[in-house]
Amino acid sequence: MKENSTRLYIASTAEFADKELYERAYQRMTTERKQKTDRFRLDRDRKLSVGAFLLLDYGLEKRGIEDWKRGLWYNENGKPYLADGQGIYFNLSHSGEYVACAVSGEEVGCDIEMISGQKMDIARRFFSPSEYELLLSEKTEQKKRELFFRLWTLKESFIKAVGKGLVMPLDSFSIVFQGDEILVEQTYDKNKYYFREFSAAEGYCCSLCGLDPEIGRKDKAVCEYVSFLELFSNRKR
Repeated sequence: MKENSTRLYIASTAEFADKELYERAYQRMTTERKQKTDRFRLDRDRKLSVGAFLLLDYGLEKRGIEDWKRGLWYNENGKPYLADGQGIYFNLSHSGEYVACAVSGEEVGCDIEMISGQKMDIARRFFSPSEYELLLSEKTEQKKRELFFRLWTLKESFIKAVGKGLVMPLDSFSIVFQGDEILVEQTYDKNKYYFREFSAAEGYCCSLCGLDPEIGRKDKAVCEYVSFLELFSNRKR
């Protein structure tokens, strides 16, 4: 893998129904992450926290980075980075029972969402006018719902790639579908951002955004589905 290439890792936490597997995964985490995980009230959220950490550990290990647990630092908008840099960027997301982790040599963002009910009221309040008009043009409620979550994950992945967090209003930029290409109309910087969508699982939307041009190349495989059970079966340490 070349140094600045991008990879997206996706995994299901359903495997953590195996209590022994969950405990092994939990014990791999740092004390700080364990404390954060323990504060979650719902079992589902604890599993997502463990799964996200495990995917990050796996993705960085694939880059030859095994000492990253010394700590993370955060920018002014809360985006995490490796404490010692090393020219590697990452981003995490989770929803339902799935977790996603993007690792890249460039700024990167990812978002995964479980498709749920109608969200036109949210789109009307927070999407750009052109995005809302695009939603209205869909003929069925199902198509509107699917497009909403496509736009939502694309917008979230862009915000996370830029690193602005909640200070960037969702209606301050627009996602544009131009043939097979996905573009973003924005005035925050002059960088070219690339997008890719993935079918993480039935009933989920997942998007990746970043500065690496290979993200936008459909002939480049950038996504890997990870089994936590197989991961631990193959580990020697």
